[in-house]
Amino acid sequence: MAVGTARKASVRGYSGWLVPLAVFAVAATISGVLLLYYLGPRPHSFVEERAAPTANTARVSLSVGATNFSIPANYIRYRSARKGGALEQVALFALLPDFSGYTDANAQRFLTNAP
Repeated sequence: MAVGTARKASVRGYSGWLVPLAVFAVAATISGVLLLYYLGPRPHSFVEERAAPTANTARVSLSVGATNFSIPANYIRYRSARKGGALEQVALFALLPDFSGYTDANAQRFLTNAP
């Protein structure tokens, strides 16, 4: 009888909430990873170039494809495009309706989307 008692004492029961807690933790982790993947910022958004307006009106010579352009620097949105040369694309910005370029006097108008 002493042997049977020793075996019963070695059996240990675990709480019933550990398995559901583990399932919840795994489901929450997978959900968090999926939400971050679909809704989180992409790595390129951390390193992409930001708009850098300038009031400089010096002309920049550049080409897009086979077409050559000479554009005032205050119309070119990104600093890297103001170096000129051959580019795949060029982002421009101007105020409507008169298509005026960026100046220090109208800097506030470039920061908003107001009419």
